[in-house]
Amino acid sequence: MRAGATWPSSRSDGMTALDIKLFRDVRRLWAQVLAVALVVGAGVATLVLAVGSHRWRRPGSRTTNATASATCSRK
Repeated sequence: MRAGATWPSSRSDGMTALDIKLFRDVRRLWAQVLAVALVVGAGVATLVLAVGSHRWRRPGSRTTNATASATCSRK
């Protein structure tokens, strides 16, 4: 907590001057905020797809699993 700040805030809605400035700046720069969010989302999607593809294409995993289930006999 900052020195001299009171808890709860003296404003009825609880927003400080810095919060108001932050929201005003984000509202003014909404296109840049949207672009950053899209780039981060695309990066996360690429990482998820790459990891999933790597796990699916491990050498020998498909043949091992297929032959194990084909040679297993049920009683």
